[in-house]
Amino acid sequence: IANYHFTTLNPNLGVVDLDDINGKKFMGWVSSPIDGTTETAPTFVTSPTMGNADVTYYAVYATASGSEQTYHLTQNEIKASNAHSSYSDITVNSASGTWTGKAIVNTSTGYIQINKNSSNYNLCTPEFSAPITKIDIYTTNNTQSGRTFYLRSDNLTAQPSSSPIGSASLSEAAGSVSINVNSPQPLNQLYIYSSGAVYISNIDVTCGSASFSGYCTTVDTSTPS
Repeated sequence: IANYHFTTLNPNLGVVDLDDINGKKFMGWVSSPIDGTTETAPTFVTSPTMGNADVTYYAVYATASGSEQTYHLTQNEIKASNAHSSYSDITVNSASGTWTGKAIVNTSTGYIQINKNSSNYNLCTPEFSAPITKIDIYTTNNTQSGRTFYLRSDNLTAQPSSSPIGSASLSEAAGSVSINVNSPQPLNQLYIYSSGAVYISNIDVTCGSASFSGYCTTVDTSTPS
C-alpha cells in the first residue's frame, strides 16, 4: 500500500480495519508521509488532536519483534453473565479474566452499556500478565455514530477526555474502533470510557512485549516470484 490516505470532512480515527501487510503491523495514522523508514515512532494523530478540515492522513506500518497475545471478551460471555438493567457495579467473567466497572449488562441481546463520564461509568479490563498495547472495541447498532472511546489507567469521576492514553471515534453505529495504547510506562490494566451511551458486544485486548522498528507509510505489496 503506497501512501494510503484517510480523508473525510468529519474525520474519525480507528474506524478502518487495516490488516498487516508483508509482516508489517498497522500502527496508527499520521498527518504527513514518512520518507523511507524511521526507527523512531512518529507522533500519531488522535481524535482530540484532529480538526474538522478535509485533511489527508497516512497509515503507518512497522516491523514488530517479540511476542504478543490477544485476549477476548465475547458476546456469548456477556450473555452468560449477571444482568444489570440499571447502572451499577458489574462483574463479567471471561476466559481472559474478570471485567468490572459501572455499567448496564443486557444478557438477552448481549451487550455492555457505558455512558459519558458524569457518573463514573466505565469498563475495566482484567489485569493481564503483560502490558496492553491495543484494544479493539465492537459495538451494536444501538450506538450512535461519532461516539468516542477513551483509554485511561485511572478510575475517574470526570473528564476522561483530558490526556487519555488512547482514543478513537466510531464512524457508524454497528462499528468498531482500534485504539493503540500510548503510555510511557507498561500498563497491564486499563479503564474504558466513552463520550456518550455506547453498547459494546465484543472486545479484543492485545498484550505483549513487542518492539517496533522501520516505521513507514509505504509498504511493498508485491508478491515475491
